[in-house]
Amino acid sequence: MHKSPMGRTAKAAVASILSGALLLGMQVPAAAESAPLKELRSLARQAEQTAERMHNASDNLRAARKAEKKARAAIAKAIKARKAAERRRIGMQEPVNNLAAINLRNGNQIGVMTVLMSTTPQEILDQSRSEAAITQTTANLIYQYSSAQKDAIKARKIAEKNRQEAIRQAAKARKAQDALEKERIALRKKIANVKRKFASLPPHLADEWKTVKLPKGFDPQIAFGRNLLGNKALQIAMTRIGSPYAWGATGPNAFDCSGLVYWAYRQLGVTLPRSSQAMAAGGLAVPLNDIQPGDLVIYYGDNSHVGLYAGNGNILHAPTFGQTVTLTPMHYAPVTTVRRY
Repeated sequence: MHKSPMGRTAKAAVASILSGALLLGMQVPAAAESAPLKELRSLARQAEQTAERMHNASDNLRAARKAEKKARAAIAKAIKARKAAERRRIGMQEPVNNLAAINLRNGNQIGVMTVLMSTTPQEILDQSRSEAAITQTTANLIYQYSSAQKDAIKARKIAEKNRQEAIRQAAKARKAQDALEKERIALRKKIANVKRKFASLPPHLADEWKTVKLPKGFDPQIAFGRNLLGNKALQIAMTRIGSPYAWGATGPNAFDCSGLVYWAYRQLGVTLPRSSQAMAAGGLAVPLNDIQPGDLVIYYGDNSHVGLYAGNGNILHAPTFGQTVTLTPMHYAPVTTVRRY
């Protein structure tokens, strides 16, 4: 993997944070976790899954409301166009009726009468030109009248189509709102369970749970690769090492897993989706053998956890409740996809 020098300011900030953290007693995780901690991890995992589903429902709700607003704006535009077309058609109705009456009276004999009543060839020519002008005027009016009718019909169809789309998006928004409320209620219950379990831990297990654990021998020199935007996001996120995990938080002082990634990219003016599920569906898929620092690593079958690849086989992430932003070996959990934005 190609490495290039890290910016001095960012390097100093990261090295300072890591050095301070190591002095506070960071250590390699124990080979086996006690039963109470396993139970706490399971409860925290369930809460995180629910939180990410809640973020996804929130994204869906915003998207549906935006689509509904767009459809309603299109309805108003189509109605305005239909009214304008109707006014044009009505304005041409009388001239069209008059010309139709003239043509009906004259019928097919107008050419013969012109010849019989003219005394000179010039009169015949002038009269023929007049008749041609009337014929052309009639054709133009009929064309304009027909176009106005077609425009009104088209605008009416567009308005109806957008009305149906608005109804569909409104129903989608209601469904997303219901899903969001359902997940919020479920999350509150699961958070309460996690907190109760954590409060019941003996002090030495609570300390073990809270201890920030860095990979053994981790080098704070961030590896650089081809994902230039990701490199910058990673450097920014590294400055948050030690920040606490909080469900639904997007920084700058606390984060959940997707909140950390979302916040880091936002500092660069890039808005990613809010949920890990939506992050997993966006960007470009990257094969594991081409992963670069700053790429998003998505975990579990339901895409409910995300971190930033930090080079050297590690990820930077906000692990779970009671813990802080840290670095962890990338394959600590099943990876489902790697995405590059």
